[in-house]
Amino acid sequence: MTFHFTVRDDKQIRVIIDTDADCEADDPFAIAQALLTPKFMVKAICAEHFNEAGSMERSFRTASTVVQLLNSDVPVSKAPARRWRGCTSPLMRTSPPLRVRFSTKL
Repeated sequence: MTFHFTVRDDKQIRVIIDTDADCEADDPFAIAQALLTPKFMVKAICAEHFNEAGSMERSFRTASTVVQLLNSDVPVSKAPARRWRGCTSPLMRTSPPLRVRFSTKL
């Protein structure tokens, strides 16, 4: 069953998707769902790193493929490394993970 309806522009939610689309299968599905949801006005998709060298480029290609398959004109970009002085590769962990304990006492 397919429902056809429109959402007024002033009722739409503007969204920028920040994704590591090639890391796991859930991100391409989330991109597709957001692009197909009338309530969302997807303004851009930004590809990010995950824990491997070259991962941003792979995420960019995957996100671009999803956008192309859905015949969308939403721009896909890579993380803005130079402009915002970001890192061009994944950050390496140099210390053990932080352990946090929560108390249940009030």
